[in-house]
Parts: sequence; C-alpha cells; structure tokens
Amino acid sequence: MRNQSLVDSCANREVHSRTERMMAKEYTIDIQGQPTKYSDSTREIRMYFAEPDTRVEEGNGVLLLLAGYGGHGMSRVYQKMRRVFADRYHFFTVQCDYLGYRAMQNDHHLTVTEDMLRQVLSPREFHNLRRDYASHQHLLEGKVLSGYVPLEESADDFNEMGLWQAMDNLMAVKVLLDILQENGMEINRERVYLYGQSHGAYLAYLCNFLAPGLFTGIIDNSAYLLPYYLEHDREVTKVGDTVTLQKWYHYLIADQDWDRESYDLRYLYADYVNDARLVVYHGEEDEMIPLREKKEFLDSLQNVSLHVVTHDEIDGEVFRSAGHSLGADLLKVFELAVNELDHGEWKRPEHRPAAFQNHVFETGNYRYELSWQNGIPVLSYLKLATDT
Repeated sequence: MRNQSLVDSCANREVHSRTERMMAKEYTIDIQGQPTKYSDSTREIRMYFAEPDTRVEEGNGVLLLLAGYGGHGMSRVYQKMRRVFADRYHFFTVQCDYLGYRAMQNDHHLTVTEDMLRQVLSPREFHNLRRDYASHQHLLEGKVLSGYVPLEESADDFNEMGLWQAMDNLMAVKVLLDILQENGMEINRERVYLYGQSHGAYLAYLCNFLAPGLFTGIIDNSAYLLPYYLEHDREVTKVGDTVTLQKWYHYLIADQDWDRESYDLRYLYADYVNDARLVVYHGEEDEMIPLREKKEFLDSLQNVSLHVVTHDEIDGEVFRSAGHSLGADLLKVFELAVNELDHGEWKRPEHRPAAFQNHVFETGNYRYELSWQNGIPVLSYLKLATDT
C-alpha cells in the first residue's frame, strides 16, 4: 500500500515491514517531519499503522494513538493496541515516533559516579567498598543513588513537548488518510478518534486544536493543561536487587524562551469551538494536574463526559490508583471509552468545519499558522512586535 502522490513530498516512503498478527495487517513507514522551531534541517519519523481484516458497512474509523513518557511505537502494549483496536473495534489505527520521543523513554543509562557513592556512604564505607567491592557490596543494600541522566538532545531532535510534536502526529494521520483514499478504502468520518494517556492525551488536545473539523472524539486519560516537565525535572526510579537508582531528566526545552501560551490548553481553547466529543478519566489525587483545575477547563467545553476516578473505582484491573495516569490498563480503558463515544448521547455540532483548512492563531508573542501545502500540514510562526 503506497500513496504515490505523497512520495515526492515525503522522504523515504518505503514499507519496512508487513506482518499479520491476530488478522490485522501492519505496516511501518518512514515519513518526513518538518524542521523544528530551532533548526532548518528536515527530519524523518517512523509511522506505524494497522488495517482491520474486515470492512463494515458504515466504514471503518481512524484511531490515532499518542504515546506519552516511556512509550513508543514498538512498545509491546502499543503494538498490541494497534492490532486489537483495528480488528475488534474496526479502526485503521495509526501511531508515530514523534519529535523527541527518544529522550522521553525510561531506560536511559545512569552511570554511578564516585560523588553519588560518597553521598550515601561514610568515608570509611566508601574506602572499604573501593578497596574490595566483592566483600563490601552489602554496604549498598537499601541505598538510593541519585543523578541526572545525560540526554543527547539537539536543535534537530529534542523533547519539544508541544505544537511540533502534535504536527508529527497530524502528518501521520494525513498520510494514512491519503493512502486509504488512493486505495479506495472508505472511512467513517464520524469515527476519527484520538487516544492518549498523560502527555499523549495532552497532545491529543493540541492535534484537535490545530486541525478543526478533523477529529470527532478524544479519549483522555490524565491529560495535563500545561506540560509538567516544562517547569519540573522528571524523576524515574528503578529499584534493583541491591540499590535503587533515582534518575533525573532535565529537558533542553525548559532552558529555552518557550512561548507559554502556545502550550497552555486553557489559553488555546478559550475561544476555540470544540466539536470533538471528549471522554475523560481523571484521578482525584492526580499530582500533576489537580482535579479542580481540570474540571474548570472541561467546564468551558461542550460534549464532555468526565469520569472522576476515586478510591472506590480502584479495582486492580482497569484502574490501580487515583493518581496521575491511574495505573490504568490501556486496553480496558479504551473498551469503556469507545463504547461511550460510539453509543453515548452527544450533542451534534450544528456546523462542523471542513477538515484540512488553514488555521491561524496568536499568542501574546507569536502568530502561528497551520497551512495545508500540497496536502501536507506545515506549521509556521512569526514573532510579533511587542512594546518595550
């Protein structure tokens, strides 16, 4: 399956693999991502999609999966989700490894240094350990070694956390839609959904904002309103047999002059007419975005179904906590949410804007424009003159 009209504009549009598991047909493609805000270099991103084995009379839907921290296209859970959701729920499922995803993983190596050891050991313990590690390694039992992970971020590839990550995901959706059109495959335009958890759910709102009229439903598990790690360092704890490693991540974007309003969903959605149906799951003890703030935001939108997860809803199967991300089983949450999106009572929009229209918006410092150039989404920006 190839889209000839996009070959000239997308780099290296080769099908790398096609496998069949559970009947769903899977494809992996390299497509072109646009330059970042801080670089003119073109980028290549990997896109994954699955085709359901069966066609339904009303047309199969399209589902964009957005991984957050610790997830990517080859994660086992996302591979399974693409296959299962394609076959069981009649979706063409699509996902991409968007800008900066490598820096967002949990498995970055942290080298144990002398300074880290001296922080948790007495001078005598440190001396004995260095002199004869095998005989004194018991001194490390129960210790927590803490340090910052060295991230290889650059202007071409960094965890941008916002509009450019969303643009990669929009590109993947558009490529998929063009492929389906050129192969004569009809889709159900009322079932073009986004599904994300934490940062992935946040990006779902950005995608919906950037492309009015394209998406008709969002499944949101614990989206924050402003990326948490713009203002906080990230902690990943790995408990070992002897010691615990406390790995800290400090992201490059946090040190830039980032445009706060372009990241804040409250600002972006203040005058935005949302036509997508929202099924939202949020924990009463979410430590990244308080429930009160999330409710205030959702109250400003239409077609919202908010499910507050309290301790009473913790069942050990669908939800394992009432905190951020809910300790959720991603497949079971989807089963609940997609049934509500498909069969719930929703207010139909009086007029849904045509998909793939140009979208212009401004913040206090910048003017942004998403334009569809030869069918390709391109995000440009202009710094506005400000009074000094």
